[in-house]
Amino acid sequence: MAQPVLAESLEMLPPTAYLHMPASNFTTKFVIGNLNKAKSPINHVTWTPDGRRCMTGATSGEFTVWDGRTFNWESVLQAHEAPVRCMQYTHNEHIIISSDDNGRIKLWNGRKDNFLDPLHVISAHREPCRSISIAPTDRKFVSASDDSTIKVHDFVKGGVETTMMGHGGDVRWVDWHPRMGLIASGSKDALTKLWDPRSHGTCVVTLHGHKNGIMQVKWNPNNANWLLTASRDQTLKIYDLRTLRELGTYQGHSRDVTCCAWHPVHEELFVSGSYDGGINYWLASRPDPQAVVQGAHDKEVWSVAWHPVGHLLASGSADLCTKFWCRPRPGDIFQERLLDETDGLGLGFDFMGFRTGAGSVASAAAPSAAATAAGQPPTIPGLNLPGAVPGLRAASAMPLGSGVAGDRGAPQASSAASAHAAREGRGQKRPGVWEEEDRRARPLPYRHSASELPYSEHGQQQYPQQQQQYHVGQHTRGGEGLPPPPPPPRQRGRDEEHPRADHNGSHFDRQRGRSDRGRPR
Repeated sequence: MAQPVLAESLEMLPPTAYLHMPASNFTTKFVIGNLNKAKSPINHVTWTPDGRRCMTGATSGEFTVWDGRTFNWESVLQAHEAPVRCMQYTHNEHIIISSDDNGRIKLWNGRKDNFLDPLHVISAHREPCRSISIAPTDRKFVSASDDSTIKVHDFVKGGVETTMMGHGGDVRWVDWHPRMGLIASGSKDALTKLWDPRSHGTCVVTLHGHKNGIMQVKWNPNNANWLLTASRDQTLKIYDLRTLRELGTYQGHSRDVTCCAWHPVHEELFVSGSYDGGINYWLASRPDPQAVVQGAHDKEVWSVAWHPVGHLLASGSADLCTKFWCRPRPGDIFQERLLDETDGLGLGFDFMGFRTGAGSVASAAAPSAAATAAGQPPTIPGLNLPGAVPGLRAASAMPLGSGVAGDRGAPQASSAASAHAAREGRGQKRPGVWEEEDRRARPLPYRHSASELPYSEHGQQQYPQQQQQYHVGQHTRGGEGLPPPPPPPRQRGRDEEHPRADHNGSHFDRQRGRSDRGRPR
């Protein structure tokens, strides 16, 4: 079978070329991690609309600008006197809006000329302003604060147009609908509300679904009908605007879900970050995470943002680091080494971002036993080219599930027959793995009871002698595949104080090797 080469990976196309393959855009490969000069937690990450720069807002109140191609540091600006909570670009790319813990909202020049020049400052809230969202017309924007209020601001009038009150706790996030005059908000009171800003802040509907506070809410930018919510109850939910009902619940994080983001190109692909530092990739049609990056950060992930093209992901965390992630390419060297190290050990490993092995999530990249036995190339969910990765010319150039070649990613057999068949097909024996399957499949040997054992001439019961057999890497007993017998009980040594007496009361002379029985005393 043909082997993939690194040169083939140069043919990988942007995500718009694989609209029917959402699984090809799991950005699970780590690119680089950057630290600010003044080390502080990263609260928000965003990209410029053209994708040439990535901007981060830190607890120190600084804006840090990173190059979107080389990921190098470009500039740092002390923008706020308090921690930065949110940053948003207007759709016309002219203005950047940011908020901080003092409740202030600042407007900055977003054009190339005089980039990040201050324009205006608004004292909008009495408590930290958590989120900002801009209307599709760029004439208004909405802000949410810990004072349980949501305010709609007018760019033309330069003031607050409407104040919406109804939440019973801190309003953590707010998002304006991408096509209509509808605002979604998520609060610490575990409620998701939809508001009509044109009718003086009327609450249209309240969605009850989460059991703990909601951290973020996001409208789907592609179909504009799905509302994604991330909550501290370790789940994510999708609501349909047309029916106002829950479409699905997604569980996979071990701690609070702190952030989420829809993919800019693929309709059903979204990513989430957790309090445990992990990043999960999801498909709306499947309840389990399709790709998992455990330990992506050392501390909680506060923000994730897709590149406008969709091939990169930026994440900001409380570990003071901004990290960039990209799509894994076929034939990556570190993937081959990881496969070689875990080959045959039954351990889980990652290939193209898919978690396989014991306890995995559906083992998405591992080929099924039926497909392997039938000689059919396996597939990955979301990729309709069997046995291929986008960017390879031939569909048979790379068998998925192995990383480079062969069927090393296949799951272990669940019975002795399939285990022997797989062993014969591979042409080699794996000590310690297939013997374990044989031992589970075979029944235990028959054990004699004490009443069935014959007696010797001295009146002692004779136990059957079992020959010990030794194999490389495993001990068996009696050819039955059992562990070796326990060692005999410890006996007194020759140099101990008290001699051993036999059943007639005579003492055994260990030094001379004879008994004093029959000798005059």
